[in-house]
Amino acid sequence: MSYIEEIEQFFIQLTCHGVSLSPGEIKLIVEWRDRGIPLNVVRKALMKGVYLSKEFSFERKLRLTRFRKSVENEFQSYKKRMDGITIGVETSAQHEPSGDQTPGIKERLEKLAAKIEGMAEKCAIEPSKSLAAASYKRAAAKIAKIPELIEDDGSMMEMAINVINSMPGEFLETLEENERDEILKERDAIIAAGSARIGRKALEEKRNSVLAELLEKRCSLVLPEFEV
Repeated sequence: MSYIEEIEQFFIQLTCHGVSLSPGEIKLIVEWRDRGIPLNVVRKALMKGVYLSKEFSFERKLRLTRFRKSVENEFQSYKKRMDGITIGVETSAQHEPSGDQTPGIKERLEKLAAKIEGMAEKCAIEPSKSLAAASYKRAAAKIAKIPELIEDDGSMMEMAINVINSMPGEFLETLEENERDEILKERDAIIAAGSARIGRKALEEKRNSVLAELLEKRCSLVLPEFEV
């Protein structure tokens, strides 16, 4: 099989969606091929990316273009390994630490997980907030696990943000059907009341934003803040 066919079939098998990729996805594979990104590097990035997306994201259908950054990060790591560049402790040891160093991403994720655990404990005190407490516990566990699964700081940051952004959709699935439908109708009514027409991506962001606001007001689910 050709490079394109190898990646196409590999990704379809990973995601269990469809029988072929879109023209945009094929174009991305051609770009990887023309840049000389090895097959094993792309496979490794996709395997890791698809697993993490299924574990940490609420997306039902995954597209290859979603993993452009994952493949790029894996390729850069591969090139550094090939060039014999040492990353991490040895590199940082060459420089004297400054007094105002900002916390590393792993430390920030640990603090974020602890913060969300604290939010869960506060909600657990009130029976009416038990679903919110459970949602916080799930999010805290996922964020605490991120450093065990990926090494790249940028990917860890992105995954933590995905966990937080996925909370409203996952929480919605835990509600009774009538309450869930009622919230979705209210969300759509709020969006429909806006006069401006917006693109698909902006519309999706608006839906998520309004949903988060409604769940905070009706179900006490406050999304934790995480500075990028």
